[in-house]
Amino acid sequence: ASFVRRVFLTNDLTEAVMDEVEGLPGSKVDLVVSYHPPIFRPLKRLTQSSAKERIILRVVELGAALYSPHTAHDSVYGGVNDWLLSGLGKGEVSGLTFTTLRGQGGLGGCGNHLMILNVDSGEKMEVAVMEQFEDEVTKGHFAVNNDFSPQRRIGSLDISCSDGVLKRLLHFLNQNFPTSVVTMKPSPQVPVLGGGRLLSLAEPVELSELVERVKRHLGLNHVRLATPHDMDNGQPSSLLTSSSSSSTDGEPGSEGSRRRRLVSTVAACAGSGGSLLRGVRADVLLTGEMSHHEVLEATSTGSAVVLCEHSNTERGFFLHVFAKTLRGMLGSSVDVTVSQVDKDPLQIV
Repeated sequence: ASFVRRVFLTNDLTEAVMDEVEGLPGSKVDLVVSYHPPIFRPLKRLTQSSAKERIILRVVELGAALYSPHTAHDSVYGGVNDWLLSGLGKGEVSGLTFTTLRGQGGLGGCGNHLMILNVDSGEKMEVAVMEQFEDEVTKGHFAVNNDFSPQRRIGSLDISCSDGVLKRLLHFLNQNFPTSVVTMKPSPQVPVLGGGRLLSLAEPVELSELVERVKRHLGLNHVRLATPHDMDNGQPSSLLTSSSSSSTDGEPGSEGSRRRRLVSTVAACAGSGGSLLRGVRADVLLTGEMSHHEVLEATSTGSAVVLCEHSNTERGFFLHVFAKTLRGMLGSSVDVTVSQVDKDPLQIV
């Protein structure tokens, strides 16, 4: 068995970061967790001809495992997108996209089939099934029903399993519990959060204040900002404060009028959010990068756009949330190291 004694966290696994990994003092790294997978496009061979291939070869030579949780961390509750909005003010956060998974809730995530079993000595069957199949099935609700006969304990047991386990499980039940009554149903589909989040602020703030909050939260000196045309020319806008139109330095079309906006909703997508945020109605769209035409489309529908560069919207999650979580879970038995070299490749100069 392989044991992990040192974990190394990075947003992007570049050659510079691999130099850092190989040069760390003390014990070697056993597991590299890179938020972005080094391989985005399929590789037919591993040679020294490209940086991506060289990185993979170096990880292999190091004898380390490599794990990239990109989409999982984007979607999970408390993940990257929730962190991205966490420094912008109090409010209600909801999902922008959802997916459905089978076998969730009390049944866990083991698969597509839900068995409802009625059998004498249900407790014995429960123990036998879980011992035989261990992690291959997930036990849900178990109840004992004495209504049928005071002298008999009729157990009802819910079990969730995958397609691959179903045949073996049915054979096991037939051999060991031939009097059991099996009812088959599809495991329930449960909506779970996908990518993107929408923050409804408890107290609306001016656009300039929101931008400052973004910069403080992400540790940035600059971001890129685009505002809708009707904000620029002073036409009525839902984001204008009631006082801006009467202020002497807030005449229509002036900088004062542009900057004093009230923002109530912020839609966020860490990384590259152009496609996910397309069509989302929010006062501000917050992401790492969008194309020129995606920005034009967003501002034409009344949303301001704040761009922070791709990995700047992700990296802080590893540093401030994920590393802390791992250290709390693993204790002193595993060393968790965060890259000091990893940074966004684009710098505003």
